[in-house]
Amino acid sequence: MLKHGFNGVQKIADRIEYLLGLSATTNAVENRLWDKVVERFVLDEELFNRLKQLNVYALREMLEKLLEAEKRGYWRAQEFKEKSPREIP
Repeated sequence: MLKHGFNGVQKIADRIEYLLGLSATTNAVENRLWDKVVERFVLDEELFNRLKQLNVYALREMLEKLLEAEKRGYWRAQEFKEKSPREIP
């Protein structure tokens, strides 16, 4: 998706929004899936910086959706923090 630049990053943000919608309607998205999203798009510093460079607005949407998932109780971020050997930025 990154080869599509600005629009590719928006598509990634869209998929995270869809994941939030799936969580809201089915309550069937496991916590580990949210953890994987964070590991891939937030904790991977190189990828995070590339996303920011290509489309900072979509990256902000992604982060807002992750915060919303935690606020609504779909993702238990505290469990992720306890399990993660890396420091959360």
